[in-house]
Amino acid sequence: MVKAALSDEFAEASGLYFDNDIPDFSDPHPDALNSQKVAQLMQQLDTIVASYI
Repeated sequence: MVKAALSDEFAEASGLYFDNDIPDFSDPHPDALNSQKVAQLMQQLDTIVASYI
């Protein structure tokens, strides 16, 4: 992960998903590409964070 964050080798990798289990780029889980599921998750996270403010 440090190498991915700091190395020039990954300079053009912005927006790509790096699968740490296979140390290579791959497609994310299908749920990550589902805009409705992402919106539901964000709403839940906003609710959780708001309870600490």
